[in-house]
Amino acid sequence: MACNKGSGALALALSLGVWGSGCSRVAEPDPVGVWNLKSGDSQASTGRIPTSLLKVEQVDGELEAQLTSIRDRFLPVDEFRVEGATMSFAFGAYEYDLEFDGDLLTGTVVSPRGTEPVNGVRQVETLMYNRPEEFRTSRDGVIGHRVDLAPPDDEPDPAAWVLSRVQAPEDLALIVFLRNYKTAVPFVNAADFEEELRAHAGQRVDITGIWEGEELRLESIEAFDAEAEG
Repeated sequence: MACNKGSGALALALSLGVWGSGCSRVAEPDPVGVWNLKSGDSQASTGRIPTSLLKVEQVDGELEAQLTSIRDRFLPVDEFRVEGATMSFAFGAYEYDLEFDGDLLTGTVVSPRGTEPVNGVRQVETLMYNRPEEFRTSRDGVIGHRVDLAPPDDEPDPAAWVLSRVQAPEDLALIVFLRNYKTAVPFVNAADFEEELRAHAGQRVDITGIWEGEELRLESIEAFDAEAEG
């Protein structure tokens, strides 16, 4: 049966935004799934390519989202909103504004580092929750103790505070400040970087490494660049 533009049924359909020209149904944008996200410029001289997973689900008729944390665990995001093909949310000091088109996602993230581009792809069902490549990450934090964490803010000698507690290279860890708590990220190969870790004890650094479970295999350690952060 041909469409009649004057019909009440078509007028209702158009008012609901579910029909396009020629009476073909327009698919509603669907954010549900697991998205592999990369933020930053892969050509940047620093090589920083922060990566994470965004999981969007329907729970009791409402959309909810979680993002992988510094320890590669899903944690709820804040202020999650979806309007048409756009979504936005906050995660700690990071604010995301994204747009999805089918299985592709683009947008920006604003953080203390400034505004960076974000690109993503939706995982297919057979790969759900798996990463298609090594999960390399670049993070900043303080080199501290894996149990005692970071020195207090008023500690006059942060390096001595950390080193006095270190009995083996494996005691050294990256202390990350996330939301309202601190977490220690151990290193798989701390012994290989012991000299650099000790030299940066108590200091804020930028590290690059590959996740192996809940530990990082260190690739590089650099002093934190406050000017670049600003």
